[in-house]
Amino acid sequence: MEPPFGAGTGSLAAAGLVTSWMVPKYDAGNPAALRRLVASGTELRPFPRGVLEPCFAEAYKYYDELAAKDPKFKKIYDSLKAFRADQNLWFRVAENTFDNFVYSQQAAKK
Repeated sequence: MEPPFGAGTGSLAAAGLVTSWMVPKYDAGNPAALRRLVASGTELRPFPRGVLEPCFAEAYKYYDELAAKDPKFKKIYDSLKAFRADQNLWFRVAENTFDNFVYSQQAAKK
C-alpha cells in the first residue's frame, strides 16, 4: 500500500497501531462512562428522526456535490456507497437481528 500524502511507512505503521489500540480501548471503557453519566443524572435520549433525517440528507447532498467536482473524491465515494449498501444488507439481516434479540433478553433480565 502506498503511504498517503508523502507519509513514510513508519508513520503509516504508527497510525495503524494507534487505531488498533485506541478503538478497543474506548469501546471497552464506554459502558463504564455511560454508567457514570447516568449516575450523575444525565438523561440519555436518541436524536429525533426529525433531526437525523435532514442532517443525513444534507450530508449526502454535500457528498454528491463534492463528487461532481472532484474525480478522486468521486472514486472513493462511489466505492464507499457500494460497500455501505452491501454492509447494511448484511448487518440488517444478520447482526442487527441478533443484537436486537440479545438486547431484548438483557432487558428481560435473562
